[in-house]
Amino acid sequence: MKNSTVPPWGRSVPMSSPSCAISSAAATLTYETGTSTASDKYSGLDNFGRVVEVLWVQATAVIENVTYGYNRASNRKWRRNQLAHNSGGAEAGRHDNFYWYDGLYQVVQRQLGNLTGTAPDYTGIDNRQQNEDWCYDSIGNWNHYDNEDDSNLSQSRSHNRANEITSVTNPAGVVQPAYDKVGNQTSDIAPGNWDTRYDLKWDAWNRLIEVKDGSTVVQTNAYDGLTRRITSNDGTDTTHYFFNTAWRAVEQYMNSDIRRRK
Repeated sequence: MKNSTVPPWGRSVPMSSPSCAISSAAATLTYETGTSTASDKYSGLDNFGRVVEVLWVQATAVIENVTYGYNRASNRKWRRNQLAHNSGGAEAGRHDNFYWYDGLYQVVQRQLGNLTGTAPDYTGIDNRQQNEDWCYDSIGNWNHYDNEDDSNLSQSRSHNRANEITSVTNPAGVVQPAYDKVGNQTSDIAPGNWDTRYDLKWDAWNRLIEVKDGSTVVQTNAYDGLTRRITSNDGTDTTHYFFNTAWRAVEQYMNSDIRRRK
C-alpha cells in the first residue's frame, strides 16, 4: 500500500510503501531533506516546485538519495546519486546522469557516469558507463535511437500521419505495434521481452481494460464514472486506488490490506 499527502499547492509529498521488497519495514519517499527547516519543510522542492532532492527512508536508514538540477527552461539537466557518492568505493562515480537538449527542448543525449564540475553547475560526465543519443523528425517523433554501449538496442522507427509508430528495426524479432481505428494501441511489447507481444483491449471510452499474453490475462482494470482507474488486477492481486475531490491520487492498497488506510 502507498499513502501520500497533498499540500495546498498540489504536489504529493511523503509517500510510504510498506510492501517494499528490501525488507519488511516501510520505505518512505520524502522531500524533507537534511536542510529542511520550520519555514521550509520541503527543502527537496525549489521555489518553482521542481524536485531538487529525494530521499527514500526505511526506519532511520536512507536507502536512496538523489539530487537534481535544471536549466533555465526547467529541463532536467543532471541527476546525482548522492547515496552512491556518500558510500564511496568503486560505485561512487558510476551512477550520475547528464542530459543535453536541442532548441526545442527535446533530449538528444544522455550519459551515465560521474558528474564533472561543481553543483549546481555541473558540465558533463567522466568515467562514462552509458551513452544514448536521439534524433527526431520535424514534428517531434524520435526516428532514431543510438546506444553506443549495446548496438542491439539501437533502433530506427517510422511513423504514419497520425504519429503512430508503424515499424521498429531493432532488436531482432521485436514486436511491431498495432492500433485500432481510433488510435488505441492494440499490440505492445511485453516488459523485458522484445519478441513477446501483449494484446491490449480498450472499452468504448478508450480506457485500457485488459492486457493479455496470448490466452493469459496479465492485467485487468476498472474505472469509476469519472474515468479514474479504481482497481487493477494482475491475476493474483487487486490494487485499489483512491482519489480526493480534486482528482489527486492519495492512497492505494493491495487486496484487503487496509491496516494503514487513511
